[in-house]
Amino acid sequence: MKKTTALLALILLPSAAHAQLFVEGAFGGAKADLGEFQDLGFSTDEASGTWSLGAGYMFNRHLGIETGYRAIGESEISSPAAVTKTDATGVYVGPLFETYIERFRLNARVGMFAWKSDITLSTSAGSVKDKDDGLDPYAGLGVSYAMTDNAFFGLSWTRFRVRDEIDVDAWDLRLKYSF
Repeated sequence: MKKTTALLALILLPSAAHAQLFVEGAFGGAKADLGEFQDLGFSTDEASGTWSLGAGYMFNRHLGIETGYRAIGESEISSPAAVTKTDATGVYVGPLFETYIERFRLNARVGMFAWKSDITLSTSAGSVKDKDDGLDPYAGLGVSYAMTDNAFFGLSWTRFRVRDEIDVDAWDLRLKYSF
């Protein structure tokens, strides 16, 4: 029993020494993949703004968990008869993996995005509003630079799935602070 306790202490203590809480903010651009609608002859506006606020906990130098709120701006699908506008907002949660190369951090993230969307269909006869929601996966990659021991500036790409079939790529500038 003493050997098992000593072994666990040797494994967990170095991890606990690197454990830290962090907060981060991101802003950038997003592009929805609406190619299927374009192939059917619809006009699309795929680009929009995006931002997020999040927090997390790094269990050790390489593994953590993140959660936050993400807002993806409006995309548009139109035809001569109607225009459909939709946006997405929601919360995300998932594991975060990081590795270090001197002052640079490379990271990968995966998780689930619980989103809700406002949809507006406008025609010459008026407009109809609807709401939709869902739970879909996200995955991303990023790189950041340690400006100080606790403050990081970075770039990231994350792919979100929204409305069960539309992929949205978000390109962000990130600011992160670790406690």
